[in-house]
Amino acid sequence: MSTKISLLTILGSIGASLVVTSLAPSNHPPSASASLPVAPPTALFERADAVDRRLRAIDVTRLSAAAPSPARDLTVDDAEIASAVAAWLAEHPAPVTPEPTTSEELFATLDLDTLIETVLDEMNSDAFQEVWAWLNSTGRMEEVLAELERRAADAPDDLRILKGLGLVQFTHFFDERNGPDGVLLGRQTDATFDRILARDENNWSARFSKALALSYWPPAHARTGEAIRQFEDLRRRQLGRDARPEHVETYLYLGNLYFQSGRKDKALEVWREGLGRHPDAQALQHQISSTEN
Repeated sequence: MSTKISLLTILGSIGASLVVTSLAPSNHPPSASASLPVAPPTALFERADAVDRRLRAIDVTRLSAAAPSPARDLTVDDAEIASAVAAWLAEHPAPVTPEPTTSEELFATLDLDTLIETVLDEMNSDAFQEVWAWLNSTGRMEEVLAELERRAADAPDDLRILKGLGLVQFTHFFDERNGPDGVLLGRQTDATFDRILARDENNWSARFSKALALSYWPPAHARTGEAIRQFEDLRRRQLGRDARPEHVETYLYLGNLYFQSGRKDKALEVWREGLGRHPDAQALQHQISSTEN
């Protein structure tokens, strides 16, 4: 070992110098023991051997630590990966999402596009009020309203989108008409139906919905007179067309507004005209009989 050779050489030199120093002539008178031969420094060499053994042990340890470890094969094939993944999945099963059990739960899970199409598909049916109830109960009404407003802005001539927006706005206004936002919601609703009528003045459902919404404004901001004018316009337009079942609603609501305004004779005139065109309309029959009696 190089460390051992260097150390022994140094220690040997030190020992030799000690011997030479001991044998060198001195200017001092010799003592009684000066004539005796000087013994070699045995204890010093014994210590050197001990140090050498310790160094040898240290060198072996360092060499063992520095020696490269045998190369290990870290390659993992696809089968081992698949097996490990399967084992992990078996120990960590995915949570099971329960299937919706009610119509409200199902409605809450619909993506926005499907929800919008459901609203548009049902806006001409009796199911629209049920759809509206679902929107409120699931807290998605504002989401649907915002999306319809966005689509109406992107496609201002799409009457289907505008009508859907108007009906959702109207229903929202109806629910909140007596609240602090009642007037604002009423104006928004009215503006949307005006957009439809500007593109199609003979759109019966838009004019009817506009007139009906105006009739529900809160008392402090009542627009009964404007509602009557819209229903009268619709009444006139209906006379130039073949009678249709939905036309009964025009006579019914217009007569009710006249009656609520204290104009009983005018109300009876409207209801009777409607009954003449729709003889099977029981609602009109009831209004006439109850008012006459």
